[in-house]
Amino acid sequence: MNEYKEKKMSYGFYNSDFMTYNKLMCTEQGAQVLWKHKNNTYTLAWLLGEADDFKESGQYDIVVPDDGIVSVHWDHLQPITIPTV
Repeated sequence: MNEYKEKKMSYGFYNSDFMTYNKLMCTEQGAQVLWKHKNNTYTLAWLLGEADDFKESGQYDIVVPDDGIVSVHWDHLQPITIPTV
């Protein structure tokens, strides 16, 4: 496997037309998300949308309180579903 294909697979992309399951794909801009850190702690954030290099990196831009805008790979983000009453 060539280096380029290995890089794309590491981001969850197998080719330019198909990508692995992305649980944020249908999440609207401004939605609340949880950012899962490597040490398994979570931070509440708001989704801005796909980062400029989304096709290559699989990252979304999020707004994190006290930190501002952060780009995070979708594997580390989880949408928050708020139950309706």
